[in-house]
Amino acid sequence: MAPARKYKSPPHVLVRSFRLSRERWKRKYQSTRDELKRLSNRVRDLENSRQAWADRAAAAQAQLAALACQPAAPGTDLAPAPKKT
Repeated sequence: MAPARKYKSPPHVLVRSFRLSRERWKRKYQSTRDELKRLSNRVRDLENSRQAWADRAAAAQAQLAALACQPAAPGTDLAPAPKKT
């Protein structure tokens, strides 16, 4: 075990100082841990959202390709209707 340190301050002052230092360290660690958790959740949510949008885009692309392959039904041309005068 390490030899005891000699402090010039009285023990009651040291106890308070050490306690406050420990509490500050614990608060700092807790806030860092909370931020890490918050950012990890945000990354997970963004990845899920991006994947959902990619799936929707792929489905729309497949639907568009399927529609492009189908022959057009008679009378459903995309030409504009004649104007009435």
